[in-house]
Amino acid sequence: PHNEEANAQEIFAANDGSIFDNIISGKWDSKRKNLDDVNPDVFAFHDINPTAPVHFLVIPTHKNGLSMLRQAKEEHIKVLGELAYTAGQKGAQLSPDGFRVVVNDGKDGCQSVGHLHLHVLGGRQLIWPPGVKGKELTSEVAEEPKDKYGFTIFNNLLDGTWPCDKVYEDEKVLCFKDISPQAKVHMLIIPKAKPIDGKEGFGIPQLRLAQDKHKELLGTLLYQAGRLGKEHCPNGFRVVINDGPQGCQSVYHLHLHIIGGEPLGWPAA
Repeated sequence: PHNEEANAQEIFAANDGSIFDNIISGKWDSKRKNLDDVNPDVFAFHDINPTAPVHFLVIPTHKNGLSMLRQAKEEHIKVLGELAYTAGQKGAQLSPDGFRVVVNDGKDGCQSVGHLHLHVLGGRQLIWPPGVKGKELTSEVAEEPKDKYGFTIFNNLLDGTWPCDKVYEDEKVLCFKDISPQAKVHMLIIPKAKPIDGKEGFGIPQLRLAQDKHKELLGTLLYQAGRLGKEHCPNGFRVVINDGPQGCQSVYHLHLHIIGGEPLGWPAA
């Protein structure tokens, strides 16, 4: 198996995340310089073992108990929002035709370092599903809408005109089972704010279009994804955000895939 998959087998026994501490502190040099010199809470750097032409990691500068996404608490929403926002902004800059954000959690999710990290993959057409064993892969590109702030099928779910197999709902987010599951557990979590609400509202068509005002919402989405992933996939899971045509985005209403319930593979590009 790929290194990420093999390393995941021993993460809980041996890896405490110190590898990233060495990168942040500058003890390890090479090309792993910080790609984000603006936000002191975030460190972004090129992956030493890339699985796509663009492959960088986004991590919190201070771990603060975040070895895994499932460990996130409400107090971590701010830093989770900063991580997601940085991933979207840097992803769009380095892979303008599309990218994918991947968060591996636990053994089944192929997590290899005990320090929360977001993979950002791009630079070519990515495949779907991402690292699910035994599935037929496709690189079909969904058509990018001319008006990204228009109506989507998720509007029907939020308005109640279409039913969904609801997993969780609160005033900000809705989580439901994917109608075309790619693993034993496959859920989507979306913000209730619709893109059709307009650029001045809180609707987000895709991650790259998130604004500074959306950081708390992004953090809430990741927090809930970690909480629900832990609940439904105790041995590990993967959170995926597709952005743009090359990232395999199919609906232009920001959504996070939560995939698990079985051992996943790597790479996820």
